[in-house]
Amino acid sequence: MEYSVRFKSSAMIKSLTTMVESKRLSVQLRPPHFKQEARRTEKNMRLPIKLIEKLNNLTNCEMNMYLWLCENQNDNGAVSGVRPSDFLDIMSKQSFYNALNGLNDKGLIRLGLRKKRHEYKISLNEVTIVGDEWKEGYINLNKKLFQCEDFKKLKSREKYLMLLFYVKTSVAVTPSGTKAVHSIEKDTFYEKYSKLLNRSKRRIMEYMHSLKKFFNINIKLRKRTRKHQEETVKEYKIGRNRNTYSLDVKEDKNGRVKHRRQHVMAMVRKYNLKGVTEEFINDVIGLYKNHIKNYTEARIDRAMEWAIRTHSKENNITASAARINQLLKQRIEMYGIA
Repeated sequence: MEYSVRFKSSAMIKSLTTMVESKRLSVQLRPPHFKQEARRTEKNMRLPIKLIEKLNNLTNCEMNMYLWLCENQNDNGAVSGVRPSDFLDIMSKQSFYNALNGLNDKGLIRLGLRKKRHEYKISLNEVTIVGDEWKEGYINLNKKLFQCEDFKKLKSREKYLMLLFYVKTSVAVTPSGTKAVHSIEKDTFYEKYSKLLNRSKRRIMEYMHSLKKFFNINIKLRKRTRKHQEETVKEYKIGRNRNTYSLDVKEDKNGRVKHRRQHVMAMVRKYNLKGVTEEFINDVIGLYKNHIKNYTEARIDRAMEWAIRTHSKENNITASAARINQLLKQRIEMYGIA
């Protein structure tokens, strides 16, 4: 008979090890939280398709912030240590607080404020994702398409339409051998999206003009029969263009890099680690790959926080990535990343 035992301290491990060596107990020891345990769905750089319909009424700053949070979230759908300084290149300090409160009021995020450090822990998916909605698919934001300047320059509602059309044309080739095209009657299109986006027909036309950088947008005539009478209607045909297909590739080989950088930077600020350089940050981020095969990203995040906190108490003039690596190994050997 096999039993699963979870060790809460190194003392328990040493005690059982002594019993094994004296042959009083036969057991196979394994560190707790080993990667073979059931894992949550990985959410780094991913935007669930189910959520796109909730992004139709965001301001420009709210949309930019929400996409940033999606790119930097961990496997649990949270981002720690968020400060206005993280958005200096995107928005002003006042816009940061307005966007934060706006997303919170619209139910897209949940805020946790740490007043002493003036930073936030923001949860996304516990609020917005219910049940098996992840199984409906997601958009991988780790694509050159979503990191290029043309996409970043789009307004909030243009980004909403861009994401929506990207999903509707996501099938590369149909059974007949043609590329996926989204078809919708012109009158129906403007009636639907004018109401959904709370904008005039003229403004929707401007949005469609901006999206021509990414999609081929044509109007074709189609015959239909209604009430026993044949009539001709105008229909939008929307499909990806060459630019979109060429940019629909990974920006980074590892989509976790943004989250890891944000997490390390947040922990460095949190514990006021001295002598931090860009080289130190890059070296510490590289330590993740040494342990990711055996442990989950979330476990390594917690061990990394412990290592940085411990290193900050050593009063070194210069932060050392080698010392962080030493402490990380020590934490793993003692607790298996508790």
